Amino acid sequence: MGTCCSQQQGGEIQNLEYRQFEPIVMPTLVPQQINFEEHREEIVKIQSSMRKKKAKNVAAQIREEADKERPGDTWFQSKEPKHIEQNVLITQNKLGKFKFDKKLPQEFNECRFFVAHEHKRNQGNIYVGQWLSRLRHGRGKQYFADGSIYEGYWKFDQANGRGRIIHSNGNAYEGDWKNNMSNGYGVFYDFDGSRYEGEWLQDQKHGQGKEILVDGQEYEGSFFQGKKQGQGRVKFPNGDIYTGQLENDSITGFGELKFQDGRNYKGQFKDFKMHGKGHFIWPDGREYKGYYCFDLKHGEGEFKWADGTIYKGEFRDGKQHGKGILIDKHGVQNESYWSEGKEKRLKSEA
Repeated sequence: MGTCCSQQQGGEIQNLEYRQFEPIVMPTLVPQQINFEEHREEIVKIQSSMRKKKAKNVAAQIREEADKERPGDTWFQSKEPKHIEQNVLITQNKLGKFKFDKKLPQEFNECRFFVAHEHKRNQGNIYVGQWLSRLRHGRGKQYFADGSIYEGYWKFDQANGRGRIIHSNGNAYEGDWKNNMSNGYGVFYDFDGSRYEGEWLQDQKHGQGKEILVDGQEYEGSFFQGKKQGQGRVKFPNGDIYTGQLENDSITGFGELKFQDGRNYKGQFKDFKMHGKGHFIWPDGREYKGYYCFDLKHGEGEFKWADGTIYKGEFRDGKQHGKGILIDKHGVQNESYWSEGKEKRLKSEA
């Protein structure tokens, strides 16, 4: 193969020359066997580099998907917060790890799981869990800026279903939730050791429940809008037991109080005190039937001593006061007047 070279002047071709090129000879490649053992370290480094590059690509893809799904007022976080409040840690150790259902509820199967996000408007609030249409939905864990932690189920950006919150002060609630509020059945743990287990409505104890205080006092019965109300049973630390009505967290209404020393009162109460008509019995045989005013016999009543003597008449501030009849164990009646527990005038009758 060759080529032509020429110079052109005035449209004429002059000095036409023909040159012959030497053929191009390709070098012969001789196959060589590579010793992988000698280059193992280099090979491992190359493979590791390729895996890291692939992981970065996957992470970038996940980040891109997360940015499409996450709410607009959050940003992407790569890690959960490391600092946990001391009281929260103490309560976590007491209660143990929160247990999700073994099988993810079917309604959450299509929800994506993303790493933590932090609310721009409330910096420090971090969420790790499932999302749906830019809303927290499914299993998730929320770290609040004040140090509190919620772990449980979400529906459409609110705590719904079963979950547990541990407040920064160490108090905790575990149970049913509805629209970010305790609702259904659950247990409240006070950091001081007190505990309530029972029914809830809109963040308040409501329905039937049991409360145990740190001093040992126990209440089991009805609650209404966060307070003891209705029928219930109170066991006091000293062993006394009350069964009956309560109102606004107070023993008020009709009930029975059994003292640990054998005394017994059945009747009306007001603000933890005997108030109204009632019947009091002592273990030595004494007995009173009549009216009380804040733990004191007051008004019409009948008092019986252990030997059978009976007083029927008026009482004031816990003492016989006014007109009354004294009946001895033989049935002899004496009409008399009393003043602060002392007789003033006596008239005998056969």
